[in-house]
Amino acid sequence: MSSGGAPTPPEHGDEAQERHDYRAVNPRAARATFVLVGLIVAAVVAGGFVLLGGGGSRDRLAGPVATSPTIDRGAEAPELDAKTAEDRLGSGHVALKVTHTQLLRTRPDPDGQLVARVGRKTPYGGPNILPIIKARGDWIAVVSPYRKNNKIAWTKVREGAKYVSVDYSISISVSRRTIVVRKDGEVVRKFGSAVGQVTHPTPLGRYAVTDGLIFSTKVRGPYGCCALVLSARQTKLPAHWAGGDRIAIHGTPNKQSIGLAASLGCLRVGDRASRWLVRKVPPGTTVLVRALAGVFPERTIKARTPESSVMVAGVERAFALCERLNRLGYADQSEIRGLVAELTGRPANESLRLVPPFWSDCGANLRIGERVFINHGCTVNDLGGITIGDDVMIGPNVQLISSGHPTDPERRRREVVVAEIRIGRGVWIGAGATVLQGVDVGDDAVIAAGAVVTRDVAPRTLVAGVPARAIKQL
Repeated sequence: MSSGGAPTPPEHGDEAQERHDYRAVNPRAARATFVLVGLIVAAVVAGGFVLLGGGGSRDRLAGPVATSPTIDRGAEAPELDAKTAEDRLGSGHVALKVTHTQLLRTRPDPDGQLVARVGRKTPYGGPNILPIIKARGDWIAVVSPYRKNNKIAWTKVREGAKYVSVDYSISISVSRRTIVVRKDGEVVRKFGSAVGQVTHPTPLGRYAVTDGLIFSTKVRGPYGCCALVLSARQTKLPAHWAGGDRIAIHGTPNKQSIGLAASLGCLRVGDRASRWLVRKVPPGTTVLVRALAGVFPERTIKARTPESSVMVAGVERAFALCERLNRLGYADQSEIRGLVAELTGRPANESLRLVPPFWSDCGANLRIGERVFINHGCTVNDLGGITIGDDVMIGPNVQLISSGHPTDPERRRREVVVAEIRIGRGVWIGAGATVLQGVDVGDDAVIAAGAVVTRDVAPRTLVAGVPARAIKQL
């Protein structure tokens, strides 16, 4: 979707590369700025037209959509009373409805670098709804398109602030090319999707829905009937690109592209799917975009192949290193980190705490974030790849198993099937839990003791049981 070429305020320090959009204060200023840079975007109240960037080639972006007016707007989230909202701040189910100009800063401090002045309306004419990630005193951290991808903005809560309830969430798997929609933690819809090309990949991370747009049915452009505009921005556009950089989930007349890496970063779905999304999913909904290793969620390693020979050698190496590590005591954290670095082939963060014994069958495909705690007796079989995010706590005797075998008896002893596991930021995995191959665990989720996780886990969700199922939203 098109996005601002607005004048920027003075830039300082690490924020010098940030994109600033002070025209978000009101739609009329936003429209003027967008038109000045050669893009066609206007508020609905002005009878405007929408030019979406990142959904196709430059030629496809330029003409047809400019004749497709936005005639309606999608779902709206219900308002919350102040007390309920305050009790639920930081739960992932509350968003701020901007009623007066809000100053967005880089940190919860009046002296923090100013990122943007945000008004009641988005540049597309809808209400400005900012999902709240966490709260600190009178300050809240929000998801906003006015910072770099995956960076939060802070704003001070005004007296009489209005909030809305956010019941939906969206998880997008770029490698599976699927969009999963949940309501109150339960899956309600799943759609196939086209994703960004290899050279223009769909940006990964945590974003938010900012607008739901419904276009005229009289003239259908390359974006189908509808679009959910996201806060994400495409940072890998073609050279000399003159269009916008906002990412969207939108319809497409080119249904053959669904399931392929075919766009400039946007997510393409069928018109029926995009219409449902816009009618049901309101602004303020969080969107998690992730990718598993490789193009497909699973791959097979066959016996007596060069790849299997490398695998066997890697297993022997990993076992030898784990045996050395397991002779150390908990107090030997420096030596433990040194062996973890040797095992993974990358430096181990100083904040890592690991209690031996610990087992891995590869190590080279294991990535561990900051401030991670791994309790004793854990097995991390990372042949398929395992990524452990920041601030993760892993209980005793947990098993992360990214490899297995086909159930077909004829193939079972001759093939190994692998798929990446991703553990998001702030996850807690209880004692004795097992996470199997191809599973994506969302940020701040909790896996109960003894659970066997075979499917993706939504952010801020407690799962338990065999197989694990959602118990409640956190």
